[in-house]
Amino acid sequence: MNNYKKEYDELIEKVQKENRGIKKLKDHGKYFNIHHIVPRSIGGVDDDKNLVKLTNVEHFEAHRLLYYIYKNSGRDGFKMAKAFIMMSGKFTISAEDYAEAKKTFHNIGMSEQHRKRISLSQLGNRMHDNTRSALSKYHLGRKHSDESKVKMRLAQCGEKNPMFGKTHSQEARNILSLTHLGVKNHMYGKTHSIEAKDKMSLTKITKVISEENYKLLFEDFAKIDKIIRGVTYKELSIKYNVSVTFICNHYYRKYKTN
Repeated sequence: MNNYKKEYDELIEKVQKENRGIKKLKDHGKYFNIHHIVPRSIGGVDDDKNLVKLTNVEHFEAHRLLYYIYKNSGRDGFKMAKAFIMMSGKFTISAEDYAEAKKTFHNIGMSEQHRKRISLSQLGNRMHDNTRSALSKYHLGRKHSDESKVKMRLAQCGEKNPMFGKTHSQEARNILSLTHLGVKNHMYGKTHSIEAKDKMSLTKITKVISEENYKLLFEDFAKIDKIIRGVTYKELSIKYNVSVTFICNHYYRKYKTN
């Protein structure tokens, strides 16, 4: 069994013996990171005695060891898992280490206080129109495969969903409402084009009836004399396996205005 605490202490002790100091982050062509021996997130202070200068590789190893040291320490384990996962973007880590850190991160989850801080920090933030346009162009025409859709759905299904068994507090609802109010709303001062409205309508409709049958139903309805339409709603609903209300909503209103 690995003694991660011992390995961590030996790493810090070895570096401290080299008397690297904490002033220069670039020294003799090497780049260094300032590391808190006792992490600030779990009570460490910005004191010279708690700081050490590590190379990139040493810094990564220190956070790997810290994760395993605090892995089963509740909230501290979550913080160390988060730090280690962030480090993984800079270094190649084993699948086992990454999976372990992810597991701890998701099992414990953010504290309500941390969640509120993040929520408040985003309050009123609005994506720049240029950024929105660039993202829109990038994703235009790109579609997820059916396999990817299934995987994404399963990843957020049941207990895996962060909101499983929970509800937003009234305070959270008010904050969410404020972030989309007035000029903060991405549709403020805008209207959907006729083409966009048709697409949104068709998306909802095809959840009930196929696009092909929708067109056939439209054609059948158009042929029926207006006087006897009310009598034939039921016949059409049986033929196309949709409710009478569905037919009324999508056709009667349209013809009534003509």
